[in-house]
Amino acid sequence: MNIEGIVATEVQDEVNPKRIEQIVEAYGKVRNNLELHETGFSEAEYLKNASLKEFQSMEWMACK
Repeated sequence: MNIEGIVATEVQDEVNPKRIEQIVEAYGKVRNNLELHETGFSEAEYLKNASLKEFQSMEWMACK
């Protein structure tokens, strides 16, 4: 899996990057076990650094 970035998107006018942090933290706890079955899983620290913490409203993407 080649992950270049993780972005918290807007849902019901809210962005929740903390949820991504929680998911990456949980992933970090099981990553070594995943590696026992197949190699190539990214380090949790890499995923944390790949997460976009600042988010700008996606209104500019709206298509009419």
